[in-house]
Amino acid sequence: MSLKTFTSAVLVGGLLVLTAACGDDEQTTEPDGMGETTAEAAAQPEAVAEDCPISESELSDITGLDWVMEQRLTDHPLETNETVSATVCLFTTGQDEYGDPYSLRTDVVSDADAPTIWSEFESLCADNSGSSLAGADGQSRVCDRNGSIIEGVTQDGVVSAYVVNADAEFAAQLTPVFDQVLSAMS
Repeated sequence: MSLKTFTSAVLVGGLLVLTAACGDDEQTTEPDGMGETTAEAAAQPEAVAEDCPISESELSDITGLDWVMEQRLTDHPLETNETVSATVCLFTTGQDEYGDPYSLRTDVVSDADAPTIWSEFESLCADNSGSSLAGADGQSRVCDRNGSIIEGVTQDGVVSAYVVNADAEFAAQLTPVFDQVLSAMS
C-alpha cells in the first residue's frame, strides 16, 4: 500500500519552540531528544532531503532567499492537533527587526491523519482572519490574509505557512511565489 503524504509548511518567526535557544551557540533539541539539531542535519543532507518535502536549494531558488535547514523532528505532535504526529522540518532565512529569523516549517503526516489536517485548514484560516481560496493549480487551498498568501494545503499534502513576527513587507515578498513553494512540495 502506498503512503500518501501530507505536507504542512508553516512560515513562522523565530519564536517557535522548535528552534534552538536564541543567541546560544550550542545546538539543542527538544527535551525528549526527538529530532536532529542543525549540526546533525547538516552532517546528513541526503537523509534530511528524503524526509522533508522541499530542499534548502529548491526553497532558495523559488523565493530568492537563502534558506537553511535548522531542525528536523520525527513523530512530533502537532500544536494544532496533538493527536496527529508529523515529521517536522524547519528552515530559516534572514531576520526581522528584532533579530529573530523568519522560518518555514513543513509537517509531513501519514495518509491516516491527512483528512483530519486537510479538513482543519479552512477553519484555522478563518479563525485567524483569513479567507480560504483555491490555489493556482485549482486543487490546493491557500489562506489569504489581507492580500498575503503564505499558508496553504497542497492537493497531496497539507502545507500551512504563516509568518509570526515578520512585517507585511516580508509576507508580501513571499506571496507571489507561494504557489510555487506549494507545487514544489506536492
